[in-house]
Amino acid sequence: RLLPFLHRLLSSSPFNISDLHTKRREFFVKILTWYQSQVASSS
Repeated sequence: RLLPFLHRLLSSSPFNISDLHTKRREFFVKILTWYQSQVASSS
């Protein structure tokens, strides 16, 4: 259901793939640091 939309989005804007990857990595790092702070504060 979501895949055709993503495929159309990526195929229509090939120059945004690297930017999307960078944003996803920054988001992952943000989640990871938040999780580590939660674990550190709970223990």
